Amino acid sequence: VFSGYVKEIDDKPSPTHWGTKIPFGELLFQSGEKGGWVHGVAFSPSGRYLAWVDHNSCVSVADSAEDKA
Repeated sequence: VFSGYVKEIDDKPSPTHWGTKIPFGELLFQSGEKGGWVHGVAFSPSGRYLAWVDHNSCVSVADSAEDKA
C-alpha cells in the first residue's frame, strides 16, 4: 500500500494508524504473501485494519498497530 497524498492538491492529513508523515509514494504496508492478483480491498471504519482477498481466494487482514498481516 502506497501513499497517494499530494501536498500541492490535498489538505495536510492528520496522523493515521499507518503513519504520521506520508509523502506521495511512501510505502505504508507490504505483505510477504504470494497470492497473485488482489481482487478486493477494504479498510475498517477506524482505519487500523486493512483486509484484502487474493486471486487464490485467501482473505488477509493487516493490523497497522502490529505492523503485520
